[in-house]
Amino acid sequence: MGYGVVKPTLGGITSRVLLLGVIYFVATEALELVEHLGNINDFSGKTLIFLVIPVALLDACFILWIFSSLARTLEKLQIKRNMAKLELYRNFTNALAISVLLSIAWIGFELYSKVTDSRIELWRMAWIIPAFWNLLSYGLLAVICILLAPSSNPTRYSYLAETWDEFI
Repeated sequence: MGYGVVKPTLGGITSRVLLLGVIYFVATEALELVEHLGNINDFSGKTLIFLVIPVALLDACFILWIFSSLARTLEKLQIKRNMAKLELYRNFTNALAISVLLSIAWIGFELYSKVTDSRIELWRMAWIIPAFWNLLSYGLLAVICILLAPSSNPTRYSYLAETWDEFI
């Protein structure tokens, strides 16, 4: 994609990224263990909320971080007038935005269905909830594969005149 946009190092934020990754891993694994081990009545609603809130906050932080970084990248590409790469990143940003909106809508549907349905009827829809997340992930992966597919013109994303001073 070109050194001006994709860099081989995270610079000074490597330790923060690793720390956030470890915290997110621990929080999601704790939530998954509580949700999938034992009986449903083993843990109170307060315990689940205590485990869901950190994961939801970290998800929101990651989404904001991704979109703010993409906005800065789009700005840089627009300033440098690299239209091919700018169009690629705009399409990627749009795909991510659509997936976030679909996620929010689906979370609303999940909450509504869990609150209004009786436990007797909930099992009929139990397979749909994880299936949606798998389909959404697959769809986003497919979009990324289409956007980054090899082409007959591999130089379309390269910079014409760059100096190393810009990147130091």
